[in-house]
Amino acid sequence: MNWVAAEVHFTSDNPEQTEDLVSNIFYEFGLQGVVVTEACVTGYFPLDERIDNQRHKLESALLKLKQEIKFDYQVDYSETTEEDWAESWKAFFKPERIGRRLVVKPTWELYESRPADVIIEIDPGMAFGTGTHPTTAMCLETIESYLKPGDSFLDLGTGSGILMIAAARLGAKRLVGIDKDPVAAEIAEKNMKRNDIPEEIYQVKTGNLTREIDERFDLIAANILTEVVLTLLDNLNEVVAENGTIILSGITESKRHMVHKKMAEKGILEVETRLRDSWAAIVGIIQS
Repeated sequence: MNWVAAEVHFTSDNPEQTEDLVSNIFYEFGLQGVVVTEACVTGYFPLDERIDNQRHKLESALLKLKQEIKFDYQVDYSETTEEDWAESWKAFFKPERIGRRLVVKPTWELYESRPADVIIEIDPGMAFGTGTHPTTAMCLETIESYLKPGDSFLDLGTGSGILMIAAARLGAKRLVGIDKDPVAAEIAEKNMKRNDIPEEIYQVKTGNLTREIDERFDLIAANILTEVVLTLLDNLNEVVAENGTIILSGITESKRHMVHKKMAEKGILEVETRLRDSWAAIVGIIQS
């Protein structure tokens, strides 16, 4: 498949905030590859019949953002193959320590581990989830904090499968990941095998994030868009075990109050909220 790279070059008095907000525009498109370099955010759109409409929506969203915060930008488009994208993107993905013990490393990088390290090897392909983005990093940290050995784990919007691999490495005995994107589900499956996760303890599905689930889980993670999180909260009671824990990430800091309000309406007790680089991750317990 060929892709269109949309490079948003910008100047801003607050470059970190601008990076996050422009990145969020791309994530709201459901894009599976976003690269952030100095004063530039690049998103990758599939080159298909939707591309003209996608470009129009991107430019409209950037114009709206410019009205909300002070920054200047220019968008450059170029066509690239998936192979070229993958090779160029590898330069930006290096081993990274997350939390107390977790280390996320790409398959092509060497890493000298410490005795207590929990290594997660990832080849993300075109799927979102390397551990470098604050939303993924906060999810990994909270999984490390809240998952108990023997727990069952559900990953809603699994992307590269990184959260499932972390949960398995930390002692989960039953894992299910689901993504609406079949490409992401295929990549997640490959990454599970690459990390030698036993096939009998996990399942990767494609489809609606909760309608395809017919069992209950001790720990549920959803690292997706704020609006999707709000919709999921209507159905999480049906898939979480008694006194189970939920981790909600991918939430922009400016919209976290909407998630807190919806959680309260659904009887979900907020345990913790973590903030990083304009993003929020919220941990809650379903009250029995």
